[in-house]
Amino acid sequence: MRLVNLLFVVAALAVSAGAAHIFFKAGDIDPAAKELVRLETMIARELVPAGAGDGRAQYRVAEIYRTAAEPLRNYRKAHKWYRKAADQGHTLSQFALGEMYAKGQGVQQNYYRAAEWYRLASSLSRHAGAQFSLGELYFNGRGVASSYGLAIEWYSKAANQGHAVAQFYLGQINKEGWGVEKNLVEAYKWLALANDHADQVRAHNERNDPKRALSQLISKMNSSQIKSGKRAYVDWKSRH
Repeated sequence: MRLVNLLFVVAALAVSAGAAHIFFKAGDIDPAAKELVRLETMIARELVPAGAGDGRAQYRVAEIYRTAAEPLRNYRKAHKWYRKAADQGHTLSQFALGEMYAKGQGVQQNYYRAAEWYRLASSLSRHAGAQFSLGELYFNGRGVASSYGLAIEWYSKAANQGHAVAQFYLGQINKEGWGVEKNLVEAYKWLALANDHADQVRAHNERNDPKRALSQLISKMNSSQIKSGKRAYVDWKSRH
């Protein structure tokens, strides 16, 4: 009887060990491999409507190819699908094409072409990111003739839609008098607004610190200017 019980325990332990082995194998699937399968499945599903001319599906396919990790990332395929959607007036695809030309992703870097796509996305649907990026090109003279005036125009369009980085740059422009007469009150307004989303500003460029910039600005202002700056900040918030 003892021998039978012993054999039963041994068998049970063996089964348990086998089950545990299977469990750990199943749970040990590489997350990256799972994500790859998920994205490939999404592409397969989206390619049907994308191939039939659905601009939104074309954009989604392009997004996967552009943002996925290796080995799925494919800038050339992303560019192809963005272009198909952009030619149908899809704003996000137009903006994405501008980004690809500006960064040289899947195409030769070409700021002039980037400006064309940014301008299209900016003008047709007031895309804040495209407006800001176009302002960047004018400010730095990349692909277009350098122009503080046009940079400020496009930064302002983006800033008035709540684009935090554009707000930060407008604050700096008014503080330093780049292309405009120095206006510390206007600078206060924009830097205070940018400081509300300081994480977004730093994400664009880690050297940009709205809190520090605002503090430095305040040290140069008198009490009347600070009061006016705070009022301008509150007024803008109440209108947007």
